[in-house]
Amino acid sequence: MINKWLASPSCQQWFREHLDVDPKTLALKKSPWPEVTAQQCAQQVEALRTIAAKIPSWFEVMGLIYPPKVNLEQASSQVTAQYKASLVQGDTLWDLSGGLGVDTWALAQKFDQVVHVEQNPELSALVSHNMEVLGLGARVHCENTTAELWLEQPHKVSAIYLDPSRRDAHNQRVFLLSDCTPNLIDLSPKLWDKTSVVLVKTAPLLDISSGLNEMPQTAEIHVVSVKNEVKEIIWLLKKNHTQPPILYAVDLMPVKREVSVNWDQAKNAQTTFGPVGKYLYEPMAALMKLGVFSWIGSAYNLIKIHPNTHWYTNDQLIDFPGNIYVIKSVHPYKKSLFPWLKGQKANVKSRNFSWDPAQIKKKHQIIDGGTLFLFFTTDWSGQQIVIEAEKAT
Repeated sequence: MINKWLASPSCQQWFREHLDVDPKTLALKKSPWPEVTAQQCAQQVEALRTIAAKIPSWFEVMGLIYPPKVNLEQASSQVTAQYKASLVQGDTLWDLSGGLGVDTWALAQKFDQVVHVEQNPELSALVSHNMEVLGLGARVHCENTTAELWLEQPHKVSAIYLDPSRRDAHNQRVFLLSDCTPNLIDLSPKLWDKTSVVLVKTAPLLDISSGLNEMPQTAEIHVVSVKNEVKEIIWLLKKNHTQPPILYAVDLMPVKREVSVNWDQAKNAQTTFGPVGKYLYEPMAALMKLGVFSWIGSAYNLIKIHPNTHWYTNDQLIDFPGNIYVIKSVHPYKKSLFPWLKGQKANVKSRNFSWDPAQIKKKHQIIDGGTLFLFFTTDWSGQQIVIEAEKAT
């Protein structure tokens, strides 16, 4: 079980005083206490370094104990946990894939009672300890069991949350819902017997269309990114729901931006293709992940550069959920351009082109950085081009 000595004031203070020391070095030194091993000290210091950025509210609390690195990697960040907690509320929620308990902690702000279900006995005990320290001992109840066994309970609840483990028995990453643990697809009948609302977190690599095929009762899909990097996809399922889902693309930091669209509208949208204008529009990562490329062009009255190039253009500067660039010039990609490219200091991007940015920079000896952006792509006529641009202000 967990070593409660790790929560003592002297240990907690020592961990924070050694945050600048390499954990590998700490693991080789003698522990200051006979009740705590050097390896445990190193693990707590390494965890605190991660927690400081990922869950800053927890970092400020003395007395918390952290699990091995793999559990920290799989846990939600504070901002994504709080976002998903904003999507549901009620009397009682079951978190059937508890893990470190970050989502449990956030969801407990919206529910009277939350049951944290975790099959790893040490992790379950650790979360129980941490919830007490966080002041949620009366609202969070920890159960050391599996999701499958807990669903045999006779009770019904307001909502169920699942973040299926995306690692198999060999600790290798998996991405299909049927390969995750617990298996959401197999559990569906039991889930709907217990609740009318199910919230699911999946890996960013899960295909939206594939997910909809496996979860037909999806009412909402939220692609959540932080600083324009997609972190997770949240699926809000409702019992007997048959209407097309609403899609949300959300970037939480540094400034929250959100775009929503109906799935049928997105599927039926039409866009136009044409030459490059004065501005280039690059959708934010969460919007790109939704795959609603024709809808983007239609909704914002933009021209798509090419059917397979998800960059857009026009001659008017508009408010847009993504990056906007002022185009300086457009060059055909041919040998006469190569001397100009050599030694340029620029940020390189490529889509629907022969090489990726790393290959392009190596081939043309382009120096990474600066304010210039070079977009390597194929235009609507099928010609490979290089767009020279700077960010719009």
